[in-house]
Amino acid sequence: MDKGILKFKLLLISIAIIGLVGFLMMFFLTSPYQNTTLGIGVTQINLLSVIGMYVSLFIFFAGIFAGIFFLFKSKVVLFRGAYTVAVSSLRQGVLMGILICVLLFLQSLSLLIWWDALLVIVAILLAEMYFAVDK
Repeated sequence: MDKGILKFKLLLISIAIIGLVGFLMMFFLTSPYQNTTLGIGVTQINLLSVIGMYVSLFIFFAGIFAGIFFLFKSKVVLFRGAYTVAVSSLRQGVLMGILICVLLFLQSLSLLIWWDALLVIVAILLAEMYFAVDK
């Protein structure tokens, strides 16, 4: 196995582990809801915890999907170089991480409806088609 491919796989695994550890830290050590109330029983949301949770989820999903795409592409695509496969799989992994985080954010605001999810998926597909064109 080429050393570059091995380094890329180790990088993706470490990115996924860092994202998972960040998410677990946010999940177990902090609460997005503070214990203080506003006087009418409504709890305040700790914005830094919520942002940290979404960032760690994005890093985790980007690393996992980039690794999965790299694994499938390296087995199927034989005529491309390893660098081209690595770059495209990392780009697609980042786009999948964005897709999942946007859908989770919309769901947390109770705004996720099937046509909204379809619009987000179409936007991600259009971004992938834009970046996939060789310039």
